[in-house]
Amino acid sequence: MSRVNLIALLLVAGLVTGLMLLPGERVERIRHTVLGWASPWLRAKDATGTLVDGLVAQKPSYEKLEEEHRRLYQEVQHLRTLNRSLDDLYRQNNELRSALNLRKLPNFELVAAEVISRDSSTWYNSLVIDKGVRDGLGVNDPVIVETKLVGKISVAGPDSSVVLLVTDEACKVTARVMSTTYLGISEGQGSQSPSVATGQGETQGGRGTLAPRLRLRYLDKFAKIQPGMSVYSSGQGRVYPPNLELGKIVSVKSGDITTEAEIEPAIDFSRLEFVFVIRRGAGEAGGKTEPGAVESPAPDGEAKR
Repeated sequence: MSRVNLIALLLVAGLVTGLMLLPGERVERIRHTVLGWASPWLRAKDATGTLVDGLVAQKPSYEKLEEEHRRLYQEVQHLRTLNRSLDDLYRQNNELRSALNLRKLPNFELVAAEVISRDSSTWYNSLVIDKGVRDGLGVNDPVIVETKLVGKISVAGPDSSVVLLVTDEACKVTARVMSTTYLGISEGQGSQSPSVATGQGETQGGRGTLAPRLRLRYLDKFAKIQPGMSVYSSGQGRVYPPNLELGKIVSVKSGDITTEAEIEPAIDFSRLEFVFVIRRGAGEAGGKTEPGAVESPAPDGEAKR
């Protein structure tokens, strides 16, 4: 045994012997003093033990909370899906209401059709719908959404048809700038695959691609037009009815002979699901046009300044 331990043992033995020789009243006072000094530490020990016991007892409650969190998360995802479905139904309902209004016009008969096929290489050129000759459709029948022009049927099969979109370079429409008599020819500006990311400009429908715009050509050199003005089909020619919206002017360029304008399409072509084909009545002037027919601009002098 080391000297330090021996000294400590002798001190403890002496302290115990001294306490035993003291009167009982003094021993009791010393005991109360020691207990009073140690009681905060003893209470802290008891509180810590109680806290640990409580945490152990609450473990099943935390598991229940995690389970409740998972359940609520699944419900939120389900509600979000329902909300998106309701948005789609609301949009389709508006399209149907607009179509019902168009049905009231003379010589107009609408055929509802669903988009059943699109090719990424011709995304902004054409699409395929589930209606064809057996439904009374034919080449050059206009295709619309609400009162907006989508394009025209370019190939009509027995039970399906190919629709040439207004964003295709081959689709030309005699157009009028709103609140004016200025006429021009609207045409597409080529195709862009939805798989190609451009990294600039606005995106369409979250696809991350730049949708092509329309070009309004052969306007009067002195045409007083500006960005923000809407452009509609004029009804001249024998293909498209009047007052179908094409889009809004975003820029204007004046040349030596004519003026041109760039148009942002009125339709989000990346989200087309349902369309309406205008099947003309038998008594409509002009009747059916030959495949490949294009509307012609107004004769010289008809477009007023």
